[in-house]
Amino acid sequence: MPARSTADVTEMAAAEFATLADSLRARGVDPQRAAHFLMRLLFCLFAEDIGLLPPKLFSVLLERTRRRPADFKPGSHSQCSSDCGFFP
Repeated sequence: MPARSTADVTEMAAAEFATLADSLRARGVDPQRAAHFLMRLLFCLFAEDIGLLPPKLFSVLLERTRRRPADFKPGSHSQCSSDCGFFP
């Protein structure tokens, strides 16, 4: 399978974000709040990708909380501190 081009990856990511935005809209989330959430999500993914966050920090946090959304505590790294071992 040939490597994906930057354009292909960008298109796939945009489609995923559009799906997420549609889901938030369908759930009645305020558009301003949804946009703010999506921008923060994008930044976290970017920060992880370029090394501003420890490797896989955000991905592991999302994976561990995706079936238990109430456990995801935005603004706090305590979840990763205790569960992921990334912070002392």
